Amino acid sequence: MMFLFINNPYLKLITAIFYIIITFLSGFRVKLLPNILLFTSILIVSLFSPVGLVITNIGPMTITLGALENGLYNSALLIGLLYLSKHISMSNIKFSGTTGILIRDTFHYFNQLTSGDKIKFKGFIEQIDNKLLNLTPYNSDSNTNEVKKTKDNSKIIFVITLSLILLDKLYHNF
Repeated sequence: MMFLFINNPYLKLITAIFYIIITFLSGFRVKLLPNILLFTSILIVSLFSPVGLVITNIGPMTITLGALENGLYNSALLIGLLYLSKHISMSNIKFSGTTGILIRDTFHYFNQLTSGDKIKFKGFIEQIDNKLLNLTPYNSDSNTNEVKKTKDNSKIIFVITLSLILLDKLYHNF
């Protein structure tokens, strides 16, 4: 969750790209087109609230630097959190206490909902119902089999994210 403390939109984007690469290197399948569509749509929507220095006008719409940076920040935040949660859901991270059990179970269910067969447009309500009805509770024995298929890069993620946070804080102090 240290990812949330990066304030610079460019560093946030670099961190999100790093999470995508680590997720790929951990053995997960990464699709670029949904990431590009998500990034582009958030960036376009953010342009409708102009903030800061005006870059150009396209018809009645004003493109501003602040709107572009806000869109970059928000899209990198969403994509980075998606990949970070995917990595955490498949890694063998232990959480203690009642809150830890809640977090573990949330990631376990998230992993079940996002893996498996794709949901097709035709009959998508029934497909979603089937996924929800077939959710299984957390079982430490079954979860270890899933974890062994992938590499655990949690320490690398922690160190790189912490380094980028420090770089971000140093950047804002100058």
